[in-house]
Amino acid sequence: MKTLLRLLLLFPITVVAQYTTKDPQLQALYQAPSKQQLNWSNTIYYMSSANAAKENKVQSVTNYLISKRGKKEELNTKVFDTQGRIVQLNRKNRKEVYAYVDTLLTEVTTTTKRSTTKRTYEYDQEDRMIASKYYKDDKLVSAFRFEYFDQIRRTLVEHTVYKRKTTVSALKTSYDELLKKPTAAVFTVNGEVKKTWNYDCKEKGELVKSPTEVVSSQCKFQQDNNDGSYSIFIRSIEQGKTFLTQTDFSNDSIFISQHKYFNDTVLVEETVKNGTNYSYKYYSEKGKFQRKYEALYDEFGNQLAFMNYNRRNKLIYFTKATYNTQHLVTEVELSKKWKHTFEYTFQN
Repeated sequence: MKTLLRLLLLFPITVVAQYTTKDPQLQALYQAPSKQQLNWSNTIYYMSSANAAKENKVQSVTNYLISKRGKKEELNTKVFDTQGRIVQLNRKNRKEVYAYVDTLLTEVTTTTKRSTTKRTYEYDQEDRMIASKYYKDDKLVSAFRFEYFDQIRRTLVEHTVYKRKTTVSALKTSYDELLKKPTAAVFTVNGEVKKTWNYDCKEKGELVKSPTEVVSSQCKFQQDNNDGSYSIFIRSIEQGKTFLTQTDFSNDSIFISQHKYFNDTVLVEETVKNGTNYSYKYYSEKGKFQRKYEALYDEFGNQLAFMNYNRRNKLIYFTKATYNTQHLVTEVELSKKWKHTFEYTFQN
């Protein structure tokens, strides 16, 4: 559930066809570490804003889990430096230590009773992450390598897993230098092409490829309205099926809503922003309602609540967070069965 919440928080208004996959090697490439991902380590709790520790000069926060019967259990303690960066995470049988060079996280060492693991991160002169390695008891287990088109977008994500037989999977994306947009992407395993995407478009975004299981197409075009608002359309072929995603923005580029259609007509996904809140609805390819999520936020970027509804539109799970006047999370209720409470110490 926490992974889902983070995905909705990180990508509340973005649908990219490539992210739809059950292939574990391709998933690993999509979920490769990034600076944005690492910043989540600095949050006091995943529902709270990323800058709360720094703004309030938090030195440490201890997270307790309290059962419905009132049993209190200490889950973890996070320790922060004067810049609001996490430097240590202590759990009952686990300790994580974070190391930095200047402003960049370079190493996370995790120690348990059974083993010591370490993740390292390397950067280029533009502070872009170019490599990440994972060790277990000083033995290299896996490694990522990255190359870039610009400050953020990557032309290469390569993942090497060192077992008896080393496996190298890679996602290579080509970009148009003039138009600054992707033209094609290729997924390979040990040099063998497993899947390709074609981003070239005809007029008005018509797909240039026919649907196949191996080759996918995706293209993007924009429709401008007289009042300055606009819509971005993404036409895509995913696993042999055609989809159209429409994302609407106001005249000052504020997200309004997003709708994804199967065969251009059947609504399968819907995201709507209402003030600071988001609603996510999902339907089958026959248009039948499947589930719904709602996320509520305050004006400071703190998540106040998250609700999960089933296909009968019945609430089956929720989280509700309470914050103090300094915007620090003090309590999180989990479906009336459990709750988290937090205790703080502060920098001198």
